[in-house]
Amino acid sequence: MDTYKSIIYPNFQQPITTIVYNLVRAKRPSTDWKTNEVDLDWILSGILLTVTMFECALRWTSVHKVVSKNDSWYLYEELRQKHPELPDVREIFVLRNSIAHGHVWDLPTPEGFLARLKARMERGRDNDAHWKACVDRKTQLTRVSGMHVVPSLMTRGDFRLVLEKTTAAFDHLATLGYLLPIVREHGASWPNPKGPAETVTFSMLACKIGI
Repeated sequence: MDTYKSIIYPNFQQPITTIVYNLVRAKRPSTDWKTNEVDLDWILSGILLTVTMFECALRWTSVHKVVSKNDSWYLYEELRQKHPELPDVREIFVLRNSIAHGHVWDLPTPEGFLARLKARMERGRDNDAHWKACVDRKTQLTRVSGMHVVPSLMTRGDFRLVLEKTTAAFDHLATLGYLLPIVREHGASWPNPKGPAETVTFSMLACKIGI
């Protein structure tokens, strides 16, 4: 019986493109203590799908390009040891985990928010070395990029940074021969109410998000 190994990471590109389109089609006000709900729908979904797409790409790499016991982020970190030019993507996995695990956070009321952000996660991450290395506990932002780790505070800017970091990682992996270039060349449809849809590549999506 003939078989083939599936490659599904390009299948996430159209859904992510649709998410970015719906996020940026209108400006919506938020507050310092809460991102507006409509933006948040698209931001959280977009970050999850983007990191899922990246993980699927790495699993393809683990099957076709690298002999290793590791996969996903652990495989990427192994490759970074050999190729220091690969960008650090630990923080995008921190955001993904914060969303996907559905933790409940205690957040201050608006009156106390501007004085100092004091967010406490029930069932904290005292034993999570990855979290402790990447997150400033006082600000609840990632140490390098300053992305929010509290899901209800995540912004368009956070999503844009996740897209930029993922694009950079894809580009480097493809250049090194660890990834098919399809993820850079594959086009998705960007709606155009006044005419034919625009074809966009994954690398173009971050620029579509205005800060």
